[in-house]
This record gives sequence, structure tokens and C-alpha cells, in this order.
Amino acid sequence: MHPLEHRLIAQDPELPGLVLLHDDDALSAVLRAHDPTIHRARVHYLRYKPHTHCLAALHLEHHDGKQSHAYAKALPRASHDWDWQQRRLHKRHGGIRLALAAHHLLIASPEHDRRLNPDLPPEATILRYKPERRLVARLGAHLLRYHTAADYPAILRAASTGAALGGAPIHSTDASHANITTAWLEGDTLHHADAATAAHIGACIARIQQSPADHLPHTTPAGEQHSLAQTLATIDHIYPELTPAVAALIQQTGRALAHDNPAPCLSHGDLSLDQIIHSPDGTYHLIDWDNACRATPDADLATLIGKTLAHTPTADAHTLRDALLDGYARPINRHSLHWRTIAALIRLIPEPYRRRDPAWPDTMRARLEQTAQIAAQP
Repeated sequence: MHPLEHRLIAQDPELPGLVLLHDDDALSAVLRAHDPTIHRARVHYLRYKPHTHCLAALHLEHHDGKQSHAYAKALPRASHDWDWQQRRLHKRHGGIRLALAAHHLLIASPEHDRRLNPDLPPEATILRYKPERRLVARLGAHLLRYHTAADYPAILRAASTGAALGGAPIHSTDASHANITTAWLEGDTLHHADAATAAHIGACIARIQQSPADHLPHTTPAGEQHSLAQTLATIDHIYPELTPAVAALIQQTGRALAHDNPAPCLSHGDLSLDQIIHSPDGTYHLIDWDNACRATPDADLATLIGKTLAHTPTADAHTLRDALLDGYARPINRHSLHWRTIAALIRLIPEPYRRRDPAWPDTMRARLEQTAQIAAQP
């Protein structure tokens, strides 16, 4: 365990489950004591709200070679939810259902997720799972998506928007399970973008911006600043040594974008290379429209550039930007694009901790340095 994690745990003694969620070996040992079929557990996603709770997505390896998914939720010692949540688990059937009282830690299979309640067929393969937020699974030629009841109406509107723009067609919906079933799009997910591919993506972004978006939520400048403030609060808790430099970048970004508020247009809302499919017929399709909204014209371009640079540090910011804009072929405020790219990079700084990168402190510091370097070279 990294010294920063020791410090993090010491700062939050009312969440005793934090110890296991930051130590895969200890977590595996505890799980084996309750279920001998489990060989090893690995936390691959963490959502931590200090002094309140910590949610984790687990990948389990079993002695028979099979693999499965589970979630863990650490609650405070004084939580009023502990008793009823553990009783709820005990009343359910099948899968993993553990309540570790000494750690105030609930561990269970995804079908027991109280906010999703996924009616998942046994033959379905889970692709992505964020506890109490969403689960995505493949079943043959279909993609099954489960969301919370609160999120479902907005997600359905967003999915319908994406389907109309060449995304996955909707096959069926089930409001009682907050489930949307779409077609499985054949093709290859992008992992890198050369100049020609980036130009195609730029043209795709320009095309979707022509579509009506009045039915979608509007991302405002105040909302963008609030998002950055939340990022700063996260960094301040898990790696406070980075706080001054990140705060300075956020201030720079706020000043640079203070008077930039162009007319909004349709935006994918969370665009990255792995949300673009290159189909066998050579066309490109944007997938995962959950965050579709109305935003500034440069929003998707900035998010895509930021995520590509964060995940591919050797990529050149200017080369990628210029190739995207060649395909985009519409007027754009390059000053605003630059600073929205910085904002996108800032929001990605805590990601290595959430994704349980073993070297997350080093990766976070490297991302901060990369962001500062790019900010200094508009």
C-alpha cells in the first residue's frame, strides 16, 4: 500500500472498509475465508466520498478458472444504513452476498445492486459496471444497459438522440428495470487516431452539431466551473501536495473562458476514442451517449483531445488538434478550444486513483505536469 493510501485511511477512521478496498491481497484473504471458491479479488474502480461511503467494482478470479464481477460498499461505523442494507442482502438469493461487520463492508454480485436491480440473463457478459450507477452487458447481438431509476428518463432521451445520429438502434426499453436494450454495433473500437482518422472524427462531430438539441440539458459555464471545483476537492483529499498547482490551473482556465459563452449545440458530452466504432463499411459511429447535452461547439473536440493526450502521453497536442479541425471544417475559437482542453485534462487528473492504477500518485503527478506544459503552449 502506498504511503498516500495509509494517510488517506488514517484521515477517515470512521470508514473501516477503506483498508480492504486499498489492499487487494487483504481483500482476497477475507473473501476466501467466506467463500473458498474465490482465488483473488481485484478492485478496478473506486468512488470515494470522504466520511460518507466508498463504492468499488471488483473483479473476482475463482479457483475453477471462472471470473465474475461484484461490488463493495464501505459504510461509516455510525451509519444508520448498515443494519437494513445487510438485512436486505441476507433476504436475497444467489450470487455473492456478504456483510463484513468488522469492516462495515457489503460485498455482493451485481444482481444485488440496490440502485440498479439488473434483471441480467445468466448468459450475458458484463462489459462495464459502475456500482449504483450503471451496468452494460452483451447478450448476443444486443447490448443491455441498466441505470438507476432517477437517471433512466434522461439516459433514454440521450440514447434516442444517439440512435438517430448513427449510434446503436434501440431494440426495447423497460422502465420497471430502468433497462435499455440496443443493437450491438459491429466494428473496431478506436485506440489511436492518425491524422486521417482524426479528420474523419472531426467531420463526424461537425455533422452531429447540426441536429436539434433543445430536448437535452444545457452545460453552462457555472456547471463547468463546479465540475472543476469538485475535481480540486477530490485531489485535495487524496493527494493534497498537488492542490496548489491544480488550483492555479483552474484559475487560469476560469479567467481564459470567463467571457466565452457561444450558442450551445448538440454535444456527445463525454467523447473519447473508445467511444467511437469504426464499422466494417468504413464509417464511424459514436456510442455511449449517456452524457448527451447542449454545450459549446468546442466541447466534444476539447474532451476528445484531452482524453487522448491523458491516455497517450506521447501524442502531440497540436498535431491531433489540427487534424481534428481539418475534418471539422467549421469556424472555431482556438483560444477557447485550448483552455477547454486544459479543463478536460484537469478533470482527468484523479482518474488513476479511481481506476486503481498501482502507480496512481506518479501518474497523477505526470498528468498534472503534462497539463501545465500544454497550458503554457497555446
